[in-house]
Amino acid sequence: MSSTFRAAANTGVDFIAHHALQAQCAQSVFDALSSRFPCRWRLGADQAADGGAVAAILLDHRAFHPRLRKSPQGYRNLFHMSHDLGDIDIYRDEWLGDFDAILVPGPAHRDAARAALGRGDRIVEIGWPKFDPVALPPDHAAFLEHLRTQAPQSTVLYAPTWPNTWEWRELLPWLASMPCRLLVKNHILVDAGKPFPPGEERRYAECRQSIDAMEDYMRGLGSPTRIVAPATMNLCALFPQVDMLITDSSSCALEFLPFGASIETGRTGAGDNPAEDFDPQGSRLCKAVRCLDLAAMKARMPTREAFLDAITGSGLRDAEAAASMIAPRLPGQIGTGAASVIAAWLDLFPQGAPQFESSPQRPAGERLSNALRRWWP
Repeated sequence: MSSTFRAAANTGVDFIAHHALQAQCAQSVFDALSSRFPCRWRLGADQAADGGAVAAILLDHRAFHPRLRKSPQGYRNLFHMSHDLGDIDIYRDEWLGDFDAILVPGPAHRDAARAALGRGDRIVEIGWPKFDPVALPPDHAAFLEHLRTQAPQSTVLYAPTWPNTWEWRELLPWLASMPCRLLVKNHILVDAGKPFPPGEERRYAECRQSIDAMEDYMRGLGSPTRIVAPATMNLCALFPQVDMLITDSSSCALEFLPFGASIETGRTGAGDNPAEDFDPQGSRLCKAVRCLDLAAMKARMPTREAFLDAITGSGLRDAEAAASMIAPRLPGQIGTGAASVIAAWLDLFPQGAPQFESSPQRPAGERLSNALRRWWP
C-alpha cells in the first residue's frame, strides 16, 4: 500500500450508492480507504451531509441526490466514480463541475469526461474496482467454490437486467439444449425491503415475477450444470468461471470483455410495443460486443459443434477492445490505487480545496493539478 496511507486523519468519508449492487463498484476502494479514514456506506436516494463526514464519493446519479453539494458545514470534498461502464453520457448529462476529482474506469470514460467538463487535470483513470478480490459473504464464497470443483466445461452465463422482456422463455431452453454449463444470474432490482422506483412499480413488479419464473424453470431442469447464481453477488466474481456472457441491454457485456465473448440482445422491456423494444448498450460503445437476437444466435451457431466453437474458439478475448473501456490494472491493486488518489487529495485539502473553481471552463490551479497527476495509478 502507498506510503501516503499514514495514520487516520480526523475526517470521515461517505460512499454514496443507490443499492448494494452499485456499491460493489467501489467496495475495494472503501476497504483500502478505511485504513486511513473513517468510512461508511450510505445507500438509497436523497443522501446529504449529516455532519458525519467531510468528503463524499458518489457512485449514483446526482439527480437522485438533490441536496448533495459542497459547503463549509457539510461535504468539503466531492469525488465521483462510475457505477456503469456503459454510461459515458453521465459526464454530459449531469453537472459534475464542482467535483474535486472524477475517477473513471478507462479511456472511453476519460475522453467523454474531458469533452463534457472541458478539462482533463482532475480526471483520473483507475480501472474497474469490481475486478478486485474482496471478502465474500459465506454463501457467495461457497457458491464460487462449488463452481470451481465441478468438472471443467464450457460455461455460458445469462445475466439480464430487464427480465420483463421474458426473452428467457425462448433463450434458456435453447441454451439448455447445448453442451455447456449454464448459469443464470439476475439483478436484485432494489435492495431487500426497499420500494420500487416511483412510476416504475408496474415494470419492476413484472421483472420480479419473471425472475421468479426464470429461476424456477432453471431449478426444474434438475441438472447439476443448470445453475442459478445468488442475485446479490458481484457478477464479476463469476467471470473467471465463464466463457460466454449473454445479456439484454447491460454494461455487464462490457465488463466481461477481458474474459470472453459478450453478446447482448438489445431488449429492455420498456413500453408496450415489442417491435420498438430495442436499445442495445454495450455494442454501441464497443464493436467487440455482438448484438444478436435468438434467431441470429441460432444462425451463427446452428449445431452443437458450432456452439462450442463459438464459445471456445480463438480470438474471443479482444484485449484492445477491453482496454478501450477498462484501463488495465492488476486485480487486487485497483481499489488501492483509487484510494491513494483520494487520500492524497484529502491530505492536501482536508478542509476543501481553496483554489477550486466550480466552472468547467476555468482550469484548476497548478497545485490541484499536480496533486492528482502525482497519484495516477
